Amino acid sequence: MRSEGEGNVGGQVVADIDAPVDRVWSFVGDFGNVQRWHPLVQGCDLAGEGVGSVRTIRFADWSVVERLDRHDPVSHELGYSILRSEKAELVGLRGTIRLVDNGSGGTRISWNFDQPPSPHRSATLHALEANYAGRVGHLRDALGLGAP
Repeated sequence: MRSEGEGNVGGQVVADIDAPVDRVWSFVGDFGNVQRWHPLVQGCDLAGEGVGSVRTIRFADWSVVERLDRHDPVSHELGYSILRSEKAELVGLRGTIRLVDNGSGGTRISWNFDQPPSPHRSATLHALEANYAGRVGHLRDALGLGAP
């Protein structure tokens, strides 16, 4: 975990994916179609377009509402905030996904997240680090790559 600004604590997952940045971005940058690469998503509804749009992601027993805060296809960066969720500990979390060439023709993904103060944030952030590492695995699977 890392400290981020006044009172915020965050985490980061960094991994390499054996696919070009533009190919990985075609999945990550498609904010309204997260189900293309996240197999636990049962549905995703998008309201609006571009920065400021809001997606509602439905899982089997819970949902989350996220706002797109940054979408830069040139720098391959996407930022989002969690507005609502049945999992109250997630509300207020901000995430940023950055993709860069890893120097071997593949992609280095950096998934950063931070959360405002809450009673359970340390446990939540540890769980999110494991969760987001799993999401990178799902992304590899969707790209037809499997485990590294």
